[in-house]
Amino acid sequence: MGLVTFLKHNYVYLILDIVLVPILASLTYLSILSPALLAVLVVLVNILPKYRDLIDRWQSAKNRDQLRERTKEFNQSLRSFEAKFEQDFLELEELGSENLINYAESVIQLEEETEEDIYLALLYIYLEEESDFSLENHERTSLTQKLQSSLQRFSLVRPTEDDVRLAWGAYQLLCGEPEPYDIEPHNEEFMDTTCFETRFIHEYLHKEQIISLLTSERKEEAEYRNTLAQLYDAGKLSQFGIQQALIELEEELNYVLTDKTHYFILINEIQNDTEIIDDIKQAVLAEGESVYTGSMMLNAGMTSLTLCVCDENWETEEFYDNFVKEPFEKHQADGVLSIHRAKFEGGSIFKQRYEKSEPSGNILRGIESRGLLTTGEVAATLNLREKLIESHLSTDELLSVLPLNLFLPNLPSDQKEVLIENNEGIKTVFEIDRLTDWANPNYTAEEIGRHLHREYFPDDSEQEWIENTEKIIKEAKKVEAALR
Repeated sequence: MGLVTFLKHNYVYLILDIVLVPILASLTYLSILSPALLAVLVVLVNILPKYRDLIDRWQSAKNRDQLRERTKEFNQSLRSFEAKFEQDFLELEELGSENLINYAESVIQLEEETEEDIYLALLYIYLEEESDFSLENHERTSLTQKLQSSLQRFSLVRPTEDDVRLAWGAYQLLCGEPEPYDIEPHNEEFMDTTCFETRFIHEYLHKEQIISLLTSERKEEAEYRNTLAQLYDAGKLSQFGIQQALIELEEELNYVLTDKTHYFILINEIQNDTEIIDDIKQAVLAEGESVYTGSMMLNAGMTSLTLCVCDENWETEEFYDNFVKEPFEKHQADGVLSIHRAKFEGGSIFKQRYEKSEPSGNILRGIESRGLLTTGEVAATLNLREKLIESHLSTDELLSVLPLNLFLPNLPSDQKEVLIENNEGIKTVFEIDRLTDWANPNYTAEEIGRHLHREYFPDDSEQEWIENTEKIIKEAKKVEAALR
């Protein structure tokens, strides 16, 4: 058995040495080749089978050196941030991960977990605002996602002590306070300043509050993101510089569609516990890999999609054991449909499909009909495009372009699309500039409802659209109140 294995792994060398080397030696004996050239050719003959391996090793070493240099430069930015607070809370390393935002999360070491969370959120704000370090596009996307996640529990209505400490740190960073900074405010007067409202509340909190209010459930969040995508596809967002977002999206996709291993997880959203997805994401991100999530209708049910883009080439079972098994068993949920392992070999086509996965026939047909595992772009853009659009819109711009269908999440999809397509016309008729203007329209609910019924939904009852308008006004008032 050992001999068979040896021959299998070394047959190329044996053929070259048994066949070519004697031929070259004969040519030397016949004075056709010089002894010196023979020695060179024998060396080349033995190196040739290793050429690809040597090139790969050289490229890996080159990439490692580049990452080491980037980490060194990035560490300088991190030290600058640390110096602003005159504290020693960073444990920097010589070599980070391919996603330096994930690396940044791992180097903050504090005894108190709440303090660690505060400094991490402040670091994200610092990298967003002040750092001159040039992040890659996938790192920029990761920064946006992590910044939003770090602020999602912040409350302006009933701020906790930790909320006030975070707000004070952000105020110092954003409003030109003299260094050194700290996170222990003497009072809360700074929270009433114009700078705090403009630089922190409107730029970092209001957008998240809007999204949270309009997407209180996962199905509504999918609807919100789908609405943004439709507005973009219809050219409604071009006035806000979204063309730049598209350029960055394409660069991000180029990163995703490289020679990496992809693990594509489908979870039945009706049955699953959403914490399973969060736990899987955190486990994968902790390894320095990238995760993209989204949701879609598949076989008449909402399905969560998680695409993990990894440098490591784990087998499917090994990936499941490392990242999925523990969250799945901990939450005791029934709903994992399948895990697919595939690899982009350049371009956007999966060369290996459905490897070691056994989805049901119906699910498999649904996957194939949507082209999910033949075009990686479909999976990768599930939330990338929408996230990039969000990152390029200010709160006011976001409120001005979002259509009123978001206040009516239970409408049939065809009616939602009518509202999206005619959003600009409806806004013009009723003198609406921003989404929150629906809270105090210059027209009555009866007037608005009759117009919508007459112009767009004549097959429905007039009373139905008067009631829809009343709900729009009621929901808009909630958003308006939250943004005060």
